[in-house]
Amino acid sequence: MIRFVLISILIKFLLFLTCYVLILKTKKMAYIDMFWPLSFLPEFLIAFYFKGFSHGNIILFLMVLVWALRLSLYLGLRAIGLKEDFRYTEFSKTWPKKNLNFQIFLRLVFTQFSASVLMSSCFYVYLFSPSFGWSAPFWNVPLLGLFILGLSLEIVADEQIRSFKKKNFKENPKENLQSNVTFTGGVWKYVKYPNYAGEILIWLSFGLLSLPFTYGTLGLISPLAIFCFLTYVTGIPYLEKHRAQRKAEPYQRPKKNYIPKVF
Repeated sequence: MIRFVLISILIKFLLFLTCYVLILKTKKMAYIDMFWPLSFLPEFLIAFYFKGFSHGNIILFLMVLVWALRLSLYLGLRAIGLKEDFRYTEFSKTWPKKNLNFQIFLRLVFTQFSASVLMSSCFYVYLFSPSFGWSAPFWNVPLLGLFILGLSLEIVADEQIRSFKKKNFKENPKENLQSNVTFTGGVWKYVKYPNYAGEILIWLSFGLLSLPFTYGTLGLISPLAIFCFLTYVTGIPYLEKHRAQRKAEPYQRPKKNYIPKVF
């Protein structure tokens, strides 16, 4: 198991090095968002090469592939349309001015690489550890449904906010969220961050799928990590700080982040 995990981590690292080169050439740190979803595919390629194909790993691979390609394309197109994501602008303000390229590698690329390794825990368990033998349709089918629910919610939320920005931010086509108008329609009417809620559901399905395997509880690190990252580190804190700097907030926003009237 350890050998396969180390090989997949090495390939993952090479993928992030490629992203680092792209960032240096384009001077746009937002491109790392495009590489982030794709960084979860190497472990499946390793599993297929060394262990062959099985019904379970093919289905999980297709789930991850659909999620990764959709999100990578969405974030990649968004990065192309922006001068720079304001979150990365905020990050870089606190970095030392000397050796900026090294700071980009250490504080952005290596950090994202480390987070990707941590969040791959569920895939390492599922692909490279033995099964206890109780994984069956009664367990897998509901979790596939949970994945579809999360993916659908994320796609709908992303498309609604994209259409809103395209319509309302024409005066600032190269900036992100540079408007005093906040979208509160569609699924955004019920919670502040439906796209993040969908992402958490997706990773919860991945984590729970690993439970029937040896060290299966380690797979729960993945949904816990994405929840903490989005809620306390890179997601909500920066968006809320950015909104607080606006001159106006015309519409009443939902009070709950993920679950209407609950959380």
